[in-house]
Amino acid sequence: MTPIPPTAEHGIALTERVIASVEADPHRPILDYSAWAGPWLTGEPQPLPAGPLAEAVFPSGRPLPPSLRRWLAFDTGLLRRFGWLDEDDRFTPRPLGELARDELGELWGSCFDGVSDRFDECFLLPGGSDSRRVLATGAGDAHGEYPVLALDVDTSRAWS
Repeated sequence: MTPIPPTAEHGIALTERVIASVEADPHRPILDYSAWAGPWLTGEPQPLPAGPLAEAVFPSGRPLPPSLRRWLAFDTGLLRRFGWLDEDDRFTPRPLGELARDELGELWGSCFDGVSDRFDECFLLPGGSDSRRVLATGAGDAHGEYPVLALDVDTSRAWS
């Protein structure tokens, strides 16, 4: 994996940039190319209160990445809409194979069963068509951020 240069926007710096953009236009679509994801906010931001946020960890006990902790201090509504949180603000991860099945169907989803033990706590990110982006908890980088995986099943690309 190629390290991210210190000047690249990553983690909290990128989250701060997104929050500033959302505050400037809270009802703009999450995805400029597709309205299905809806707006960043529906109503006012719904921050996670400081006490629960300070204690928040994933169900596995893994710590939240700093970028997610910052986003939760701003809003929980978006993550509830995308199935990351239940109505009591508890995280609802899925193993990679289950998430892939839910998003891509049985045929393509089953391709990811073999790595579900390694990626047992995953969260769907907005976007994609025949591919999806997934936050997978596990070993974080030097900044405490977790990897984002691309589940790509586009059969139109040439195999080499």
